[in-house]
Amino acid sequence: MLLGAVGIFLIVWFEPQLCADGMRWPVLHDYQQQRICTLLDPTRDPLGKGFHIIQGMIAIGSGGLWGKGFMAGTQTHLEFIPERTTDFIFAAYSEEFGLVGNIALIISFLLLVWRGLAIAVGPPPCLADSWPVPSR
Repeated sequence: MLLGAVGIFLIVWFEPQLCADGMRWPVLHDYQQQRICTLLDPTRDPLGKGFHIIQGMIAIGSGGLWGKGFMAGTQTHLEFIPERTTDFIFAAYSEEFGLVGNIALIISFLLLVWRGLAIAVGPPPCLADSWPVPSR
């Protein structure tokens, strides 16, 4: 996991050199290299392949601190963001609930993971202990 984090850091750090014109990555096809470079710098093609990424960033930023309110996002509901229920769900959520909503969502996910790990580490539950037993 640490090696993967280091690899991602190096790709982001050396993005200008890796995505320069004429640079060829021998292990990837051209379209794969184009996708990675567009993800790292969507402003290289703002009206083409980078358009949706930029619109997602605009939606996240337009939510502000408190958000615009449930079902009140302009970027989301004016269809600047494609596939708002799948690919750009975080951008749509961010626009409607803002930074406070994002922090609450991340804390909820962390609590869910923590609880799942606590259950996994603990002793196996006995089904008979969880059912009420009538007294005689």
